Amino acid sequence: MVYNNFQATVLIVDDNKINTEIIVAMLKDTYNLRVARNGEECLKRCRIKPYPDIILLDIMMPVMDGYETIVELKKDPLTQDIPVVFLTALSDSEDIVKGFNLGAVDYLTKPFNMTELLARIKTHVELQQVRKQIQSQNEVLENLNIALQDKIDEQKTYIQKARILQDSLIQRELPFFRDFSIQALYMPCEDLGGDFFSINRGFCSEKLVLVLGDCTGHGIQSSLEASFLTSVVQAKMSLLFDSGDTGAFLSQVNRSVIRITDEDHFPTMLVCILDLSSMVLTYSSANGVLPVLIRAGVISSIPRAAGMHLGYDVSTEYETCRLELEKNDRLLLFSDAVFEFNAENDGIAGIEMFTRLLKNIPGGPEPDFEELIKKLGEAAGRLPLEDDTTIIQIDFAGAFSKDFFFSELDGLKSVLSEIDEMLIKTGYSTDEIRKMCIGLDEMCLNAYYHGNREDRLKSVTVSAEINCEEVKFTVTDMGEGFEPAGVRDPVANILEIYETDNPEEYTHGRGIAVTTMFYDSVDYSDSGSSVTLKRKKDTKSVKFI
Repeated sequence: MVYNNFQATVLIVDDNKINTEIIVAMLKDTYNLRVARNGEECLKRCRIKPYPDIILLDIMMPVMDGYETIVELKKDPLTQDIPVVFLTALSDSEDIVKGFNLGAVDYLTKPFNMTELLARIKTHVELQQVRKQIQSQNEVLENLNIALQDKIDEQKTYIQKARILQDSLIQRELPFFRDFSIQALYMPCEDLGGDFFSINRGFCSEKLVLVLGDCTGHGIQSSLEASFLTSVVQAKMSLLFDSGDTGAFLSQVNRSVIRITDEDHFPTMLVCILDLSSMVLTYSSANGVLPVLIRAGVISSIPRAAGMHLGYDVSTEYETCRLELEKNDRLLLFSDAVFEFNAENDGIAGIEMFTRLLKNIPGGPEPDFEELIKKLGEAAGRLPLEDDTTIIQIDFAGAFSKDFFFSELDGLKSVLSEIDEMLIKTGYSTDEIRKMCIGLDEMCLNAYYHGNREDRLKSVTVSAEINCEEVKFTVTDMGEGFEPAGVRDPVANILEIYETDNPEEYTHGRGIAVTTMFYDSVDYSDSGSSVTLKRKKDTKSVKFI
């Protein structure tokens, strides 16, 4: 019988010549036939191509009977799947069951009924062809799975390389400025993000340059585009510092980006230059999200600067706008993810929801920023958000310079409380403030107890100079002074102090030792009646989630 232009091969195994001739006569017009006289010949002929599609196997044969033969057939991977139909004159059910147990698919009893013989062979040949097709399809699927896994492994390698590339380009540390405190959050929604940013301070100019961009989508494609744009921005950064022309800068970036964009991926970008001497913000936008300005409790977006997405049109011109900042202003730059989510509460979305989050957040730059992130997560019901997120917060805190006086310990508490507020407003962390206040408290107590000797007619002066880069405190008493070099370090000399068996020695010099741990420098005046404490702000890092 021919199946899909293929004629099936039937192997007849019988030592009885008459039986063999009868079967051949019945099948010769339909199948390709092959004959074997015993089990050994069967095993040999099974290895000749074309391989049999079905074996008609007699049970009672010399040399090797049917049972022994099927056992050998099932051992060999080449023949184990060929269907075997037993030919038998035996009618005992036990013999038939034995054949099935050894792997036979059917049996035919002698003498043969031609119609039954043809029907059963046809059925099993068709089943065998179906099994072969399934096996062939499984092999194809297995090969496809292997190829797919290779592609997946290759993709993972590309993703890993893209992650390494992006990690090497992502800014991690934030620059310091005397009058400004900066906080930043970078929160990709997947391993790879499409947001990019740059916050730089010129070495020879009092300029702060901020660039915030957003590539369409997220994942490996947007990550590679973001990495490319970051490289372009860094390569052209000198233009911003030299000319201050944000519009011309975007035009140059646009001409570079036009080569990699397609009709579905047009990045956005916001470019700002803050002149630290005039406090004027110059900015241009390639359809980027405009910053939010918070001034005297009023929240508003800054005026729009016209300009299309990057890569949309090589001839696009970008408008340059300017905004004069005032002390205590706060600027928030952010990607569109912060207002594109659907809020869980009240169903409010868009910039209105983000504006709501900014209201009623008390405190200074750092605690406010942490609270904003917390409220953003609560409103969205998740962190990270469903899209890549970048937020940059800039606070124009200015600098504080003030002299405080106290002659009683209650007055010291008020002094430390006000200084604590100044440190919060200039963006120092809770840990920095705690350490600085501990050290300052120790020096003030030394001045009160050891310098003025608790004389309420004498006051202690605390001169505070605080800005967003560094802190300087000078504590002066009205006492006779002392020789600081004569004070032993209670930590370094603990064994020697222990041997004196004098309880007062255990705390003598403690304040100086503690303060030295928490400040970059602790310098006494020649008389010893005045001490100056200095500390630079700790390195600020971009917050990653």
